[in-house]
Amino acid sequence: PQHLRPIYVHSKMAIVDDEIMLTGSTNMDSMSFFHSSEISVTITSKSLAKDTKARLVREVRFAHHTHTH
Repeated sequence: PQHLRPIYVHSKMAIVDDEIMLTGSTNMDSMSFFHSSEISVTITSKSLAKDTKARLVREVRFAHHTHTH
């Protein structure tokens, strides 16, 4: 819809051992921990971690391909 504007999403993601996924906006510093409105979550799910990793790999490959050709 026309009334919606794009937003800037400042987030991070880590996938550990294809089993644990961390995602959110928190930086690893005291400003993020105690003063900013930041949030992150940790999810333990092998299937979600593997599916998310595969999707990210596809997106990066597609982005690389579209910018180099």
